[in-house]
Amino acid sequence: MPAWPSAAAGSLSLKTAESEAVHGVLVQRADALEGLTEGSDEKAELKRIGDAVEAYEAARWPEGEAPGGKGSPRGLPGCANGGVRQ
Repeated sequence: MPAWPSAAAGSLSLKTAESEAVHGVLVQRADALEGLTEGSDEKAELKRIGDAVEAYEAARWPEGEAPGGKGSPRGLPGCANGGVRQ
């Protein structure tokens, strides 16, 4: 998998900002869906969101943390591996 493009790449900075915004919305939605009943439509939605966030984070921060960020893996419930990045 190719490395995530740097925001310093000029025209990619807008795409990065948009991606970060979508990531934030998905994480907020996942937080709102935590603790739901197994088998519910919302629990299935949480799994799909968790899988998407996990894939984005793995591509965006291949070393497992954001440069200058908090550096701790988020860990979303409902992901295939519990949301913990390997």
